[in-house]
Amino acid sequence: MKISLLPTWQEDSNPKNEVDGALALTRLFLSTDNQVTVLFSNYFPKLRTWLGQAEIEDVKLWSVYDYIQRVTLTDRNPLQVNDFTWPAADEFIRMYDRIVVLVGHQPYANIFFTYPKADLIDRIDFLRNGQVYQQLTIDDRGFVSRALFYQGNTLVKAEYLSQGGQVVMVHDYTTSQIQVQWPDGRTENYFNITDVAQAALSEWLAQQGEDDWVVLVEPSSENLALAKAAERQHPVFVLNYPFLGARPDQQVSSAELLNFKTISGQHQISSIDGLVQEPAKVLAPFTIDHDIAESRPQEDFVAYWRQGLVDSGKIRKYLNTLVDLAVENANFVTIIENDRWQESMQPVLTDLINQKQADQHLDDDQVRRLTGQFVLIDWQSKEKRQSFLQTAAVVLDLAVDTDLVLQSQALAVGVPALTIVQNAYQKADNRPISSATELRDRLEALLDKTYWQNFHIELVSWKKYYTPLALAQQWQDALTVKNA
Repeated sequence: MKISLLPTWQEDSNPKNEVDGALALTRLFLSTDNQVTVLFSNYFPKLRTWLGQAEIEDVKLWSVYDYIQRVTLTDRNPLQVNDFTWPAADEFIRMYDRIVVLVGHQPYANIFFTYPKADLIDRIDFLRNGQVYQQLTIDDRGFVSRALFYQGNTLVKAEYLSQGGQVVMVHDYTTSQIQVQWPDGRTENYFNITDVAQAALSEWLAQQGEDDWVVLVEPSSENLALAKAAERQHPVFVLNYPFLGARPDQQVSSAELLNFKTISGQHQISSIDGLVQEPAKVLAPFTIDHDIAESRPQEDFVAYWRQGLVDSGKIRKYLNTLVDLAVENANFVTIIENDRWQESMQPVLTDLINQKQADQHLDDDQVRRLTGQFVLIDWQSKEKRQSFLQTAAVVLDLAVDTDLVLQSQALAVGVPALTIVQNAYQKADNRPISSATELRDRLEALLDKTYWQNFHIELVSWKKYYTPLALAQQWQDALTVKNA
């Protein structure tokens, strides 16, 4: 089976993003020799550099812009300043991020380099009377890929060039018209770049034949439009994984996914007008690191709560349950990870502790001890969070959108995870938490050391299903067309 993956990556996307499900899947398929082609609909002239930083430079690619621009170059081969012909220049002045070119003692051009290493030409701005009138975008494979033309500060035209320098697509911003010279010689006009991408993708998919081919789509407004085009020829699944690094303009509503088959890392992903949308497949995107040492809880029973997006009323109920358990168990400690804990969590916690002090007549020493049983921390990187999980006894993830990276980390160290939605890292009999009362019951059960140890052993045995080979096989089995 062949897999095509359409991600939402842009040039400013983080190539080291730990929560990017599409990036994790690309690495998974690459590591297990699955036939995967990553499709790019957006303009991405430094793609080879980005792929190298993401450590997926060996992946097979297809790009809308490469297709239109007839690009056959595959290797990174950056242009140098002396590859261009310059007029007799007075001086080339090197600064950190650019070279200023002076002609007749006047600014002629600025050669900008990529951030942060400044080792690759990003673009060249040509100046007239101190203003940019033309800008060349440099592809990291060694050619001028695009020319932008300005009148004053206004962009009026973009020309996209083949690797041989021929203009093959023109976007006139004054009329919004996009003229494309297709590889077969046709010239057609469009008024929306998404329509251009749809046409290119449809042509390419048609050329791939009727093989056993599945298209996986990371959702954005443009990608969903492309998914509709792809559905006419191949099975399409939209990857509905919480992408915590997504830009606002890439995010789509749950309602926009109702017309697609989805793959998620959890069950019951949304409810639209009372209608629950269940994903077509529930599959884990992240493998588990089997080299990480298993959790070894110490004297304290540590509950690690990654707050996520939880209704404020529910936060108070859950936190009240944890405070009650802390009052009753001096070794019950809760670590709460949240980006804005000082605003959203600290006032609620303080109020609840004050309430317990009044209701249960706690003395000052008891209040200090109770306060010390709650540790509030900012958002943690994957590595830093792992150090907390090494001594944790339970992970709490009580948001509607489960943090799948956290779930994979918890399973890696054999720590029970309590969630309100069942996810791909849990066994089928691990029922979700439905109320604060049930949360208390489940935590009280885990406080029993024998029960916890048995649960831990069961989780450790479950890890074998998340090795790269095992997880890739799960995806292969789930995506096989006869089962899709």
